[in-house]
Amino acid sequence: MDEFTIKTSDGLNLHALVRRPKEDPKACISMVHGIGEHIGRHEVIANHFNESGYATLQFDLRGHGKSEGKRGHSPSYDRLLDDIALLLYDAAIKFPKLPHILFGHSMGGALVINYCLKRKPDLTGVISVSPGFRTTAPTPGWKISMVRIFSTVWPAMTLYNGVKAEDLTRDTEIVRLTLEDPLYHFRISARMGLDVITEGEWAIENASEWEQPLLLMHGTGDRLTSHEASREFASKAGDNCTFRLWDNLYHEMHNDPEGNEVLAYIVEWLKKRATVS
Repeated sequence: MDEFTIKTSDGLNLHALVRRPKEDPKACISMVHGIGEHIGRHEVIANHFNESGYATLQFDLRGHGKSEGKRGHSPSYDRLLDDIALLLYDAAIKFPKLPHILFGHSMGGALVINYCLKRKPDLTGVISVSPGFRTTAPTPGWKISMVRIFSTVWPAMTLYNGVKAEDLTRDTEIVRLTLEDPLYHFRISARMGLDVITEGEWAIENASEWEQPLLLMHGTGDRLTSHEASREFASKAGDNCTFRLWDNLYHEMHNDPEGNEVLAYIVEWLKKRATVS
């Protein structure tokens, strides 16, 4: 496990981490986390990938974890996509002969979908888990109007992002650890909040343009992001999309009691698509 720094186009230092399996890796998986999270929150996923023979690259998004930037803020959604491009660039440099997979969870799940629709990267596959296309409870119109105003006059103003720790997983111990985690935060800026809403809808509207092999998964018990929105995306994305709903699982399916089953399903999908020749 090696830590390194990614320098963004606007001068921020992003904390990043590479993990290598004991044997020669089958592929490299670049991982993007969700709002409020950081690399450490996905350690169980990265470790499972490593134990299954895959290298992983992760970074703390700007304004998250050990990366620089105001907590929960990005000046634009495109800037976040630019940061993902830098992560994939490092992955290609570190593992030039391997297949490359892009993984995202929650807001990260929507980010990787948007990245592929807009930037058309050359990837072996994409995995999107519990993507934030829409919230489970529709955002009231008055709230959207308020966010639109502030995104113009005070875009970096941060607010509570609406996430409740007990809605993340059914594992009460992980809920407790989340609340005690000094790197986890519950903030989102007006600009990022508006971008998350509008870009999630844009992804669904443009799902028919999807090209890469995609594994899209969601829990029907998710209280934060809409599994019906994921179903809608999958119905438009066509045969390149493998869609799996998990009955009653929460937002962080990997942290639910069925987490090992969820991770095993992902690895089986990877085996069919991401093995170095």
